[in-house]
Amino acid sequence: MRSGVKKISPAAREDIKMLLSTLDSFLNVSEYFAGDELTVADFAFLASVGSIKVTFSSIFTIVINFYKF
Repeated sequence: MRSGVKKISPAAREDIKMLLSTLDSFLNVSEYFAGDELTVADFAFLASVGSIKVTFSSIFTIVINFYKF
């Protein structure tokens, strides 16, 4: 993590969980994030979430639909 921080604060952890849950809810409705077919937005999303997953892997397990995506 940045600036030598070794742990994620509980408040930041909850914010990340809320963000991932919100994003996950999009995949309950559609197979893709930006409509009915694969778009550039889906690739951008994958790049962002990939970074989150590497950094916060323990939190990432709360979302189900990302693994289907």
